[in-house]
Amino acid sequence: MKLFEFESKRVFKAERIPVPRGDVVSSSEEAKRTAASLGMPVILKAQVPMGRRAKGGVIRVAEHLEQVAVIAQDILASRIAGFHVHRVLVEHYLPILREFYLGITIDDSKGKFVILASSEGGTEIEQIAANAPQKDGLSRS
Repeated sequence: MKLFEFESKRVFKAERIPVPRGDVVSSSEEAKRTAASLGMPVILKAQVPMGRRAKGGVIRVAEHLEQVAVIAQDILASRIAGFHVHRVLVEHYLPILREFYLGITIDDSKGKFVILASSEGGTEIEQIAANAPQKDGLSRS
């Protein structure tokens, strides 16, 4: 099952796992209203089923309310890796103090779960595993 980030965060919230305040929107006007209700700064994130969104320019921080509609419109007009962006997650921005990566998938050939974890964050996780395996917690069962 693949979930968009906003869907995953709804599951987390239902299970009482803390997530930043925010909402998913589909227009620049909705983005501005949401940002105004959250307070500045906010982070706007394209909701597409893929990683590397920040490198693709579809995750951006708005420091001022005047920037929100412009950034949202730019993201909503984007195509990234063949996906057209239809929704944007607008969240209260929390500065990153430390980043981790945790992923769970299924190895169909073995019929088992595979847990991927790294102390270096999720960006370029494949390169971290290849170049600095001591920093990952990759399950190799």
